[in-house]
Amino acid sequence: MTNLILRVDDRGIHGQVTVGWLERLNIKILILATEPNRRELPKEAYALSIPEGVQFFLFTPEEIIKNTSRFSDKQKTMIICRSLATAYLLINKGLKVKEVNLGGLHSEKGREILKFVRLAEGDLFYLKKLLEKGIAVLAYELPEDKPIDMRKLI
Repeated sequence: MTNLILRVDDRGIHGQVTVGWLERLNIKILILATEPNRRELPKEAYALSIPEGVQFFLFTPEEIIKNTSRFSDKQKTMIICRSLATAYLLINKGLKVKEVNLGGLHSEKGREILKFVRLAEGDLFYLKKLLEKGIAVLAYELPEDKPIDMRKLI
């Protein structure tokens, strides 16, 4: 699905996403994947930071799989996961993507791969699993940056 971007960023929705990525890529639908052991803010709190003209959804991974085809075929859609584990889960459950857009991961116990990517053992495990599936994992600090192929760094 060329209209679907899967981004992993442990900060979820923040200024760089709303100002940089959404405008630059002309995203019309933004979905934040909930994490099983994380208490999320109410959808309305996130919606305050979403630019006008962008639809916003807060979905579980199961809801994403159930609903994504109705969005991504029509308008440019970005799904944001806070972890590589959730990205892997979505892909394993049938989300069709050829690449994962990797933003900031800041594990305190992780190994620094890039200045904005620190991978803990679990992150590294899921990164390798995604690569084994033939999914390109490309790191971008900013939307205008040249992508960095994570396969070359691990």
